[in-house]
Amino acid sequence: MQFEIRGWTPRLLVVCVCLGAGAAGAAESDPAPQAPLPAEAFFQRPAIRDIKLSPSGRQLAFTTGKGLEHVGLTVMNLDGEPKTTHWVAALSDADVREFHWVNDDRLVYTAIELDEGSASDHHIAPGLYSAKSDGAQQRQLVQRYRCGVEWVGVADMELLLKGSWWVSDHLADTGRCIKAPLLMAYGDGDKRVPIAHGERMKDALTKAGHPPEWIAYEGEGHGWRTVEHQVDFAKRVEAFLAKNLPVDPPAAP
Repeated sequence: MQFEIRGWTPRLLVVCVCLGAGAAGAAESDPAPQAPLPAEAFFQRPAIRDIKLSPSGRQLAFTTGKGLEHVGLTVMNLDGEPKTTHWVAALSDADVREFHWVNDDRLVYTAIELDEGSASDHHIAPGLYSAKSDGAQQRQLVQRYRCGVEWVGVADMELLLKGSWWVSDHLADTGRCIKAPLLMAYGDGDKRVPIAHGERMKDALTKAGHPPEWIAYEGEGHGWRTVEHQVDFAKRVEAFLAKNLPVDPPAAP
């Protein structure tokens, strides 16, 4: 069997499959069959990861890690010959993961730091960026996280959906991914989001070496009803943000 590329347009790749004249002739001329490659070989850092055409179909954007330490974003101009290709984003400390065309002239993309301690594909610290299709006018729309505050929040989707305490310990990878300082607060009487959500995440973070700042209010539910706890929580958040998001003092006049 032979594959031959007969034509190419921005939206269509035409491939012709040519069969040999006969089974007997093919058996005499074809080399001995080789063992197929394992399926995982096609997913280990592929040269091209994701491809998207611009709205007009004149440009092709794709992510690739070929020749780079991290995955970058490239745009190919399909008009004219030869086709020209240029980098939109090639970051030294993060991979480009999701990207979308805003119009024919601009893209938005996310930058992801992959967690080196995780065997699976988990990531931390996303940042949202915008750039022109030629790589100019780079703008950071959302910064990477420096710290986080989470209270009475769902931390374990399996626990929420199954409605059971008997769920597997699957938050270990998540605990390794969250490296920025985190403050967590729950009420021990919360029926909507039980404190078990926070406790399971706290344990995972602690085992990973990133223990959060933990608050558990006795007698509180899904929110703080007593003024004492409201004031205490506000003060703790203020101190946490002041420690992790320091502001430079104003310059002397």
